[in-house]
Amino acid sequence: MAKNVVILNFSGRKVGNCSAIAQHISEHYANANICSFHIDQTYGNCGGCNYECLKPGVVCPNATPFQKEVMDAVCQSDVTYYIVPNYCGLPSGNYFAFNERCIGYFNGDRALTGKYQAVEKRFIIVSNTETEFFRNAMQLQTNAEIKMLYLKTGKYRKNSLAGDIMESEDARADLDNFLTETQV
Repeated sequence: MAKNVVILNFSGRKVGNCSAIAQHISEHYANANICSFHIDQTYGNCGGCNYECLKPGVVCPNATPFQKEVMDAVCQSDVTYYIVPNYCGLPSGNYFAFNERCIGYFNGDRALTGKYQAVEKRFIIVSNTETEFFRNAMQLQTNAEIKMLYLKTGKYRKNSLAGDIMESEDARADLDNFLTETQV
């Protein structure tokens, strides 16, 4: 049976390093069921409510069908790849909005939360900052080991704005090694 792989791209750009990485992952898992999502400004952050998502049995008034589709896919995946760019030394705002909106999806449902926590999650960070700072800034709250790959454009002699990191043979090899060690 084919495995379910979800790819979440948190870049603010439609085309660039993160989308090239997402494409490379899709090609790597050619025999899997792939769901790839671009989590951008249209995902929407929280606001304008009285924390309805924290009240038992109350549905988030701001939830969208797209957000439910993304979270349903993640909860049903065998592995989910989070591709997170560095903006000003921190994960993109799209990443933080996603985390915020997850609360409304779970709405206190422990079984659903358990399904999400059981999914293997792998992070690919497009960043030139120090790794420990970035890891802490991501606010990952889990007891499970989190696998992360830092693709630093400077290491591959690439300009992060050019979106050409996957043109580097070394970057592709590093990504392939990471994908192989987490092969589902």
